[in-house]
Amino acid sequence: MNKRISRAPFVVILSVTSFVALVFLIFLSGLFTVFRADAAATHIEELKQNISSRTEEIKALEQEIAEYQTKLENVGNQKKTLRTAVQTIDLTRAKLSKDIELTQIKIQHTTASIGTLDQGIKQKEDRIGKDHDLIANIIHRIDEEDSRTLLEILLSSDSISTFIQDIDDLNRLQVSIRDSIKSLEQTKNELADTKLSFQVQHKKLLGLNMQLGDQKEIADQKRREQTALLFVTKNQESNYKKLLEQKLARKKQFEREVDDFEAQLRAEIDPSSF
Repeated sequence: MNKRISRAPFVVILSVTSFVALVFLIFLSGLFTVFRADAAATHIEELKQNISSRTEEIKALEQEIAEYQTKLENVGNQKKTLRTAVQTIDLTRAKLSKDIELTQIKIQHTTASIGTLDQGIKQKEDRIGKDHDLIANIIHRIDEEDSRTLLEILLSSDSISTFIQDIDDLNRLQVSIRDSIKSLEQTKNELADTKLSFQVQHKKLLGLNMQLGDQKEIADQKRREQTALLFVTKNQESNYKKLLEQKLARKKQFEREVDDFEAQLRAEIDPSSF
């Protein structure tokens, strides 16, 4: 009887200990559950914040992408305009080069024509000079014949009629030569007028050649400027393309991250969906 009574406190102590341990385990289990719930809530909130942050960054990237696409389109249009301008300038330069070439050919032609006319005028002047000398000799001979006495004439000529015929021939020759001189003088004047016309034309052609040369230089300068602008525009276009590709790649990366965050969020909220 005493042995049974001595075991009773031990059993009571054991029961109390077990109860306390059970309560402690229940407390720990509840505490773990609360901690786990808080951790899950914190994780869910972090996921929501990450999704919101990435969504905002995606929106900002979409705006930047739209801006770069607009810039790229504008630069592309500018490049086309500059290319067209360069092509137009090239056509102008080609035409000016042909005009300059043609003008120089005309200048050479007028120069040669003036030289030919100078030779013709000199030939006419030489011919006129010789005819004047010939007329002078005829006049001198006629004067000599007129100054001869009748006896001298009879001694040197077959007859009086022959002497008179010679004088008439000299007079006719003189008239013929004078007519020739007039014709030569007229031809010389015509050649001089033609030469003057060619000289005026030559002067105009020289002025035109200089003007065309200036226009060609201006066209060359414009082409250099437009080509430089086209080079800069092409570089801008290339840079915009690279930046646009970088923005698009970053946007895709953020979209993948958002998809991953949303998958994690669904797993936290509804694990059974996975």
